[in-house]
Amino acid sequence: FQIKPEIAIVTGANSGNGLETVRVLAQKGAQVILARRNKGKGEAACANITQGDPQTEVEFQFLDLSSLEYVKIFAEDFTATHQNLGLLINNTGNMMLPSFSRTVDGFEQQFGKIADRVLTVYAAANGQLTRRDCKQYHA
Repeated sequence: FQIKPEIAIVTGANSGNGLETVRVLAQKGAQVILARRNKGKGEAACANITQGDPQTEVEFQFLDLSSLEYVKIFAEDFTATHQNLGLLINNTGNMMLPSFSRTVDGFEQQFGKIADRVLTVYAAANGQLTRRDCKQYHA
């Protein structure tokens, strides 16, 4: 398949399906933002993808989905620096956490990744995504 050059955001994409999603999107010509909270892992994933093809456009941007405030900051920064968003892939999740904990906003940590849906709402509300563009994909 081919995609026109677009901007894509993929959350939690430093390994597994998320990493391969970023790789394929970049190879197909998308400018991809790898959004996650661990800077070291995010930058390493970007380097891994661009190592074989320096023409690919992949960048790391900090996004901590356990905090709705960080989601808001990420969305505002994106809106200030980009005209549109072609694709948003919510690829995060917590499984089998060793103990009960809460996010900074008080959500149970296992459920706390609701913030990636909030990111979708911010993108739509700011005109980054239109209704036609909003499709739910689960990795």
